[in-house]
Amino acid sequence: MIKNLYAVLGVEQGAANEDIKKAYRTLAKKYHPDFNKNVNAEKKMAEINAAYEILGNLEKRSQYDELLQKEMDNLLERIYRENKDKNEYVSQQNNPIIKLFKITIGISLIIIAICLEIAWLGLCFGSVLIGIALLIFAPKILILPLLFISSIGLAFILS
Repeated sequence: MIKNLYAVLGVEQGAANEDIKKAYRTLAKKYHPDFNKNVNAEKKMAEINAAYEILGNLEKRSQYDELLQKEMDNLLERIYRENKDKNEYVSQQNNPIIKLFKITIGISLIIIAICLEIAWLGLCFGSVLIGIALLIFAPKILILPLLFISSIGLAFILS
């Protein structure tokens, strides 16, 4: 990975040449070995000089910006490819139409179970005709609106 020279100098990528020069001078005063006796000051100063050598020259800076952009594009592409399947799964799980479809199917199954129970009770405790009528007509009357909503949801999912 290419080192971010803008971060070394503490400036934004689109910074003007004057801002880059000002940041370089400020850091040079801070980390110059004559003024800073820290063990890492010499290493930091070498890093600052290398960054300014590239960013201070317009031609080198444009070449560096192109390399930095290519590397960023490659990194984003790799992240996208790695997370593509996971993102598609998550987006399908959060789709409100799919949620509506799942809820509708769940409610439909509950209503069918209730209708079957009512029909069974009708057969056991009432006349056979009432039980058969409930078994035949009750699910259709209760389920038709839910099936209509489900079919609309399914059409959106498949489109």
